[in-house]
Amino acid sequence: MCGRFGFAKGIDDFSKKFHIPMKERYNIAPSQEVVVVDDTFKATKLKWGFQQNWSSTSKLLINARIETLDQKLSFKNYKKCLIPASGWYEWATIGGARIPYYFTTSADWFYMAGIEVEGLLIVLTKQADDQLHHIHDRMPLVFSNTYDQMWETNQINHNLALSIKPYTITTLINKVSYDHKDVVTPKQYPVQGNLFN
Repeated sequence: MCGRFGFAKGIDDFSKKFHIPMKERYNIAPSQEVVVVDDTFKATKLKWGFQQNWSSTSKLLINARIETLDQKLSFKNYKKCLIPASGWYEWATIGGARIPYYFTTSADWFYMAGIEVEGLLIVLTKQADDQLHHIHDRMPLVFSNTYDQMWETNQINHNLALSIKPYTITTLINKVSYDHKDVVTPKQYPVQGNLFN
């Protein structure tokens, strides 16, 4: 899944390309406004997270599996979009502790595939590639920042993932209101056997 991401490195390039003013963001979370490229290839803003009318909980739907996207009645009228990002975050349990990882690439920024449903944003995910699966079993469907078309449901394989390098970061990322550059600074944790020593 993808529950947090950032877009800081590369925002000047994106801003000039799509004529939209932007500021660095390191901790973008569900329910916040997100810059996206819509299906006409214009930059716009959408709120991240979809509240399903039939759901008895208040939990937002923030991700959708690309493998089953066209089978979901809730998404039957979706519109495609691309979400610019310079990295996303996942957590792995190590020695009983939840350790945050930052996933970034060799490029300054990239696109994540998304859908717009009733004016709200959902990030599309796929099964994680082999080199990332040990941290989390899902990952966003990502594309190069030179990508100039909208994604298709059969575009599950891509070369960009080969350059993704996850590394551990500070637990400051856990606080949604903390949106500063130091969250992506690498942080080493003790090996599993010594995590709480």
